[in-house]
Amino acid sequence: MVRVVLQSDGEPATFGQLMFGAEFVKHVRGNKPGQMTVTSLDDHGHPTVLFAMDVEDVVCDGCNTVVAPHDPCLLAYNRLSCWTCATRYFLGSLVPTLTEAE
Repeated sequence: MVRVVLQSDGEPATFGQLMFGAEFVKHVRGNKPGQMTVTSLDDHGHPTVLFAMDVEDVVCDGCNTVVAPHDPCLLAYNRLSCWTCATRYFLGSLVPTLTEAE
């Protein structure tokens, strides 16, 4: 895992982490399945859970592609991006300072 700095023009800098799918499962999920919850709004506009299920796959939040254990990905802004989405949306925001994540 490598920590990177992301900064767009006029925006404050934020950190992201470049990693592989297997590192996401190990370090972010703690070797446990992810949780997907489907919600709807009740008559008063409050969210209500329709169903929840465990998810074993690592999925890109941008395009819903499954990230394989050996595929690179970027965790930034509380979203996981596959390498295609990461280079499409964040490559221009990368500050060329790399440090190893702890």
